Amino acid sequence: MFSFLSHSWWLPFISGIVAVLFGILAIVMPGTTVSVLLILFAIFLIAQGLGLLWSGYRTSGPGSIALLATGVVLVVLGIWTIVATESAAELLVTLMGIWALAIGIATAFAGFGLRGRSEYWGLPLLGGVAMAIAGLLVIIKPWTGVAAIAITIGVGSILWGALLAVSGWYLRSLLPRDRER
Repeated sequence: MFSFLSHSWWLPFISGIVAVLFGILAIVMPGTTVSVLLILFAIFLIAQGLGLLWSGYRTSGPGSIALLATGVVLVVLGIWTIVATESAAELLVTLMGIWALAIGIATAFAGFGLRGRSEYWGLPLLGGVAMAIAGLLVIIKPWTGVAAIAITIGVGSILWGALLAVSGWYLRSLLPRDRER
């Protein structure tokens, strides 16, 4: 196994370089990054929906109707996401903002509920308020949230890519000197 890894050092190295380049592009062009990710997600929805439609067609009973209905919904959502990518991005990010607002409020109340039980009750309260404010800002300006998501993906991709590239280079250094081909 180790021999395979050291002789295939170029796989993680090249993958890492590609991931770093993708990360840079995601940071420089966040709108395009989110659009590409949404189109890939739409393709996944359509494939999943077609699979459910096929399963619903091949089975009988009350479960088949649920499979068919879910398949239709997923295919329609996938097509809508491809046709109206900007609207889909805005809707998904707005839903994330609503989720962040709800979680923030719940966390803030939980922190307030810890008052008297813990000397650190203010931490979840502050964290919840910060999360709620962030969620509210995303709801008000969804495209700022889209850009933030793309930039976060970009930074993560750069870090992951750098780790892969360094790992590949390290594996290369473990090859016997006469067999570096």
